[in-house]
Amino acid sequence: MYQRVEEYDFVQAFKDCNRTDHFTRDGLNVLFEHLVSLEEDIGEEIELDVVALCCEYYEYSLKEYNNEHSQQWETIEELAEHLADYTIVAGTTGRDTVIFQAF
Repeated sequence: MYQRVEEYDFVQAFKDCNRTDHFTRDGLNVLFEHLVSLEEDIGEEIELDVVALCCEYYEYSLKEYNNEHSQQWETIEELAEHLADYTIVAGTTGRDTVIFQAF
């Protein structure tokens, strides 16, 4: 049985699972929109599994990514383009972070 999930419900599910430290609020909005678009593209509903999404997607700021991966990307857009060569990029936020699928 599936239940229709709106953006508010999506964000609340992360709060209910104590996973608010994995994504920013803006990051959750980007991820939600990505998943809705993905459902439309594949023609199937996606199960809301907060833990699985936390394992499957990451959100990094430019500084965090550069530090952890010994890179020197200058803009979040450059980083997103680079990541798109290797994985699925859900999008970027107004807070200069990028959300992408683990690779």
